[in-house]
Amino acid sequence: MRTLVPIAVLLAMSLAAPVMAQEPIAAPAMAPAAPDSWESIAGQVILHYVEGRSLEDAGGPSFNPYGIEVDPLLFALGAFFITADYAGEGVHEGEVAIFPQFTTPRSGAFEASPSTPAIIPFAMLKAGTCYGGYVTGHPVPDQVIAVDMTGLQCHAALVDEAVYALYQAASEEETAEPMESVPAPDTGFDPRNPLDADLDRAAWVAYRAAYTLATSNAEYDFAPAGDYAPLREIVAAALVAEGLGAVEVSATPGASVDDVMGCAATGGVELHIALTADNAGIAIVAVSPRRMSSYVYDPDTSDELLVQPARTCRTSGAGRADTANEP
Repeated sequence: MRTLVPIAVLLAMSLAAPVMAQEPIAAPAMAPAAPDSWESIAGQVILHYVEGRSLEDAGGPSFNPYGIEVDPLLFALGAFFITADYAGEGVHEGEVAIFPQFTTPRSGAFEASPSTPAIIPFAMLKAGTCYGGYVTGHPVPDQVIAVDMTGLQCHAALVDEAVYALYQAASEEETAEPMESVPAPDTGFDPRNPLDADLDRAAWVAYRAAYTLATSNAEYDFAPAGDYAPLREIVAAALVAEGLGAVEVSATPGASVDDVMGCAATGGVELHIALTADNAGIAIVAVSPRRMSSYVYDPDTSDELLVQPARTCRTSGAGRADTANEP
């Protein structure tokens, strides 16, 4: 049974330790919280109490090491209650769920590191819409990440589980990397005659790899320090691991999103990549001579990840510059 705790009562009690969601979930879309979004507002209140300190430097009690106070958080979010447990139900209107312990998902299932940093997950319901996210960083929490809560219960426990799924997928990929003698899986992928599903899968695999790289650095850059090589390397390795090694990853990034929407010039399947000026956004496009599938995230224009499945590609841009989509 869910506990609704009024502000005055909660100030005198500790927040309960997080309880993981009942069933594993697939990692939803995640991205840096947009300025002035509800996720950003919640995160900035939390970071106010972090004060640039590591968990070791904070030195507070384990249930709330940074001493996050309830009243300022609820006031900033226009909420009235904090949920202090998870019993399989999402929050109601006016409620906020937060696990302030700053551990990796599932109460420390991973060792805190740059690639699997600890988190402070939260979720709230406002006007019928769920807003979820988490504060993270290693060793000092300094980033606010928004989580797409579509289809998920509105609770910090589901944010925690979403990040667990993300870390688990990244961990499995890292474990598989040294096994160079293991052949890539036979997926039936024919780069000269790709199915729409092949393009969709290539774009998804590439974006997932790029996202893993971005979340491993404090700046949340897809190309840290402007270096494209690590991004190209991790994307190419992920494609090989998924049996898509015949996809040719662009040697250099495109100049813009429009620039990478062109049809493939080689007759096979190409993976085009473009970065925003600050490397915080990315466009990933899997293209054949006729079709393309894309993932575009540009925080300067939207806090949403734009996913567009296979469709007719453009006849200009990074690919061919002729006037018809003919092979």
